Amino acid sequence: MASYGEIQITTKEDETVNRQIRRRAEAGELRQVMERVYTSNLHDDLAAAAAIQVPTVDEAIVAWAKVNAFMKPNSNARLEKYDPATEIDWRGEIPAPVSYWQAEENPQSILSPGSLSR
Repeated sequence: MASYGEIQITTKEDETVNRQIRRRAEAGELRQVMERVYTSNLHDDLAAAAAIQVPTVDEAIVAWAKVNAFMKPNSNARLEKYDPATEIDWRGEIPAPVSYWQAEENPQSILSPGSLSR
């Protein structure tokens, strides 16, 4: 069964959001899986985190994008197996696999982002 959840990454720029993330983690809504990276309701988040071993936060953001961690706000993310060769495209501030953007441009597709919550 697919697991749905969210990925939250704290930043140095936004202390207000950082406090909100930490409060949610303290309340048990989020779990820290690596430095500055928190997840909610993920089936195997530790295995996903273990597969992503990169030295910088910027590289971590790109790596998590390769597993479909980031979607448009208020959307579900369906994590995929980590593949370092996955091609990432940035649309605004959202990094996602090229296949995600192609599916979003074709909303009738069974692989469209809207189908993730079915």
